Amino acid sequence: MESGLCQTVPNEIEDETHAEDQKYTKWKYTSEWMDKHPSRKELAPLRHQYDTIGAAALERLQSIAENEKHTNVQRPRLDLYALLRDNHSTDPILHAFWEKVDTVPKWVDQKQLARGQKIFYRYAVANLTGFALQGFMGEKSGIKVQGTDVGEMAF
Repeated sequence: MESGLCQTVPNEIEDETHAEDQKYTKWKYTSEWMDKHPSRKELAPLRHQYDTIGAAALERLQSIAENEKHTNVQRPRLDLYALLRDNHSTDPILHAFWEKVDTVPKWVDQKQLARGQKIFYRYAVANLTGFALQGFMGEKSGIKVQGTDVGEMAF
């Protein structure tokens, strides 16, 4: 079985040279193109890559779900995780995918994760409340009410 990424044939894109002082504005955001940004030609092939193991596992899970429709196995809705959990030990493709996503990488520092969890649980309620109120106040404080000619209120 292959592992990694599969690349489809990309469209040919001409390389654009970007001056360091060139600014781009898209969707109300302005950014400046730097020399460390990859060019369009370098980014184009990345748009045509996908995970072959994940794609094969999805196809297998969809076929298992289709087969379960014809048997007496009843699930309230399509639950891909439950299908993967229940079938990864009997199917080689699902087993390879399960091992890939269920294995903790060597670079993960468990002590650092534990410290982060403690901080999150200690300050989560206050921070989330603050973010919610800040967003609410920010949204509502900018609205101005105007009267129209017929006396109706418009926002």
